[in-house]
Amino acid sequence: MSPFANVAKCAEQIGRDYVLSYRPSPADMVSYGFDPDRIRRILRRDLQFCRNGHTDITLKDVETVQADPDRVRSWVNVTREVIDEVYG
Repeated sequence: MSPFANVAKCAEQIGRDYVLSYRPSPADMVSYGFDPDRIRRILRRDLQFCRNGHTDITLKDVETVQADPDRVRSWVNVTREVIDEVYG
């Protein structure tokens, strides 16, 4: 699913029949102005719509991490935290 797709509509249409491949915008996640709180807000908002289905989260098309590769590790930790919170 494109970072520009309507997550709510996609999740509703896909339901439990298929796996929703959620691909958040890398610019929002790790590229510019790394902000864990913003990442949490975006992931919480989107994953709430995906709760009733099967979801794969893919961080792709990352062009830069602003010379800070630890951003990816931090993103994984924040994402796991939100998954635990949303899916319990």
